[in-house]
Amino acid sequence: MDVITVDKDRMIDMLLSGINITEIAETLKVSRQTIYAWKKETLVEAELERRRQQLKKTAQNKIENNVCSYIDNMIELANQKTDNRTRYSANKFLIEHALGIASARKEDNLKASDDDSNKDKNEIKEDITNIKNFQVV
Repeated sequence: MDVITVDKDRMIDMLLSGINITEIAETLKVSRQTIYAWKKETLVEAELERRRQQLKKTAQNKIENNVCSYIDNMIELANQKTDNRTRYSANKFLIEHALGIASARKEDNLKASDDDSNKDKNEIKEDITNIKNFQVV
């Protein structure tokens, strides 16, 4: 039966804490190559992924539990009068989340051409034309 050793468990904890491979190897008194070999083991990979998902879920729950405070903060920023850029950004954020985010739409009015000889010459001009045809929906 395969199990994760104490050192591999500590390595996983350190990896998730953002500690680099060299420091982990020094702390565990093993070589860097050993750390890389451990990371490739199926059981270690699975445990590392499981813990990453657990951390993400914990963070998501914390954010969801405080969402009302975050909204209140955005509303406060949107209503403040000292910094117009901050006020604009906060209002834009609130509007986009209430009404949806505007997206760019490209009008497809380009003409097909059989003459590829001028393609390189006109490529920049075509790119500029394409950019001009973008519309906010």
